[in-house]
Amino acid sequence: MNLGQIGAAYSSLIKLSQINMDYNTAYRLHQLVEAVKSDFDFYMKKEYEILKQYGVPNEKNPTNFYFSEENREIAQKELTDLKNIEITADITPVNIYITDDLKLSASDIGVLMPFINFIEKGNNTNGYNNSSVK
Repeated sequence: MNLGQIGAAYSSLIKLSQINMDYNTAYRLHQLVEAVKSDFDFYMKKEYEILKQYGVPNEKNPTNFYFSEENREIAQKELTDLKNIEITADITPVNIYITDDLKLSASDIGVLMPFINFIEKGNNTNGYNNSSVK
């Protein structure tokens, strides 16, 4: 798993963590969010530093940056290098049953796949502690 995956998934993890679920699943999801939080914070800080170093902030929206052609290429390379850094945290995916109450977008599900084992109703994982979203 790399920093780019954490950067892409963090807001979806937070969104998922705000859904009411049983205590076991909620606790395991909380542990997962805490495990990746420092990596996410590092990623966001370094990403902003790269953008600030090579770009010029938009006056109307300072979170958007303009880049010269040369600086854009350098920034893109550095951002790609940052995203590709392998993380050292031991991430154990959380099992969550797909229910009618579970409201996530297709893009949320896509970025959550490395962190969440989505289990269809009726599937059995041979005694693994399964929890359903309620």
